[in-house]
Amino acid sequence: MSWVQLVFEDSLERAKEKEEKEAKKRRRLADDFTDLLRNTKAVTSTSKWEDVRPLIEDAQDFRALSDDSSRKKVFDDYLTHLLHKAKDKERKREKEDKVSFYLEVFVFSIVSIVF
Repeated sequence: MSWVQLVFEDSLERAKEKEEKEAKKRRRLADDFTDLLRNTKAVTSTSKWEDVRPLIEDAQDFRALSDDSSRKKVFDDYLTHLLHKAKDKERKREKEDKVSFYLEVFVFSIVSIVF
């Protein structure tokens, strides 16, 4: 193996390590920003970026994400998460309501038969 090839492979490995480190940092910053959104009571599944941004723009986790497009993407992903969570909760409530209804019908039927 020539020294040029060794230098090239070493440079390639360093570039790969640097990209992995930067990707990890971006994930951490996005997670921190998500935590900021989660801890901001005004953020709900129906919130608008234009309304939430002024409430959080002075926070360190807001400023740590350097570009607004990244902030907006994390915000949109968080809202999607909230919507899924709300839908799951609604489905669970509907299922519980059905079980309650059928239980009441069953109990009423038993009581009707007995009396």
